[in-house]
Amino acid sequence: MEKLCITNPLIVILLSSYNGSIYLREQLESILHQSNVDVKIIVRDDGSTDETLNILQEYENVYPDLFTIIKGENIGWKKSFFSLLDYANKVYKGSNTNNLFFAFSDQDDVWLPSKLEKAVEGLAKLPNGANLYASNLNYYKEGINHGIVSIRKSPKYKEHCLVRNLATGCTIVFNQTLLNLVCSNLPTISVPHDYWLYQVATLCGHSIIDKDSYILYRQHENNQIGSKISRIEIWKRRFGSLPSFFKNHNRSDQAKELLRLFGNLMPEDSYNGVCLIANYRRSIHKKIQLLFNKNFTTGLKSNDWWLKFRIIFSSL
Repeated sequence: MEKLCITNPLIVILLSSYNGSIYLREQLESILHQSNVDVKIIVRDDGSTDETLNILQEYENVYPDLFTIIKGENIGWKKSFFSLLDYANKVYKGSNTNNLFFAFSDQDDVWLPSKLEKAVEGLAKLPNGANLYASNLNYYKEGINHGIVSIRKSPKYKEHCLVRNLATGCTIVFNQTLLNLVCSNLPTISVPHDYWLYQVATLCGHSIIDKDSYILYRQHENNQIGSKISRIEIWKRRFGSLPSFFKNHNRSDQAKELLRLFGNLMPEDSYNGVCLIANYRRSIHKKIQLLFNKNFTTGLKSNDWWLKFRIIFSSL
């Protein structure tokens, strides 16, 4: 496959902030010091009550051409990021450039200088289409880099994206084609922005997971979503969720929404895989098909046992 030539890449950073004054400066500085790319930063504040907005205003005053600050009401991180996607799509609609990309950012991580440069290199390896890059993460706590969280790599089967999200939001960089596609068909169900883009790109375009990491993924008591927890803690959470177990149909609900919005854009193999997840509860035959389809794997044996358990009890 011939490598695309991407010169002078511009990365538009989409950052949702909320009471993040403790670590925000360090995150912004690491974004501003990315190597061999230009950046613009769009921040939507989700109703902060600490010094976050004052810090953002300071940076906007110093870098007026780089920063756009949106003061919003508290709607939660999922809606906040989708709001950022919609805003960016309206601002850059019609640009049609092959050197324009978009990246999600949390408010409390530290990006290594080559993070965005490596992402562009990864995207250059993909064919034309709605494309997404993501990477592994370094677990960062109390100022100490504890190394890569878990080994993630591009899966062998597209169906993998229907049962496990390998694309953590703060590592994601994507092209304008994917932005336009997602924003022209926004989901009506509550779904994490990163998982949604990863699924749309994988099923309708292309995604790549970098086995290396260029980000210090900070963990602290105020994290919205944690990353590094023990196997014992994972199983405790699973059994703790049993009271609402039979009401949980997140994966099949997402599959139904993907079919509704993008079914006509999926190649046949992707379409059939999404249909299987969406409709597995309709009959024993479909459930058995899903149970014994080796393409539906999390990549971890212990997680696959839990996956099969959920399929049997119609809780996927």
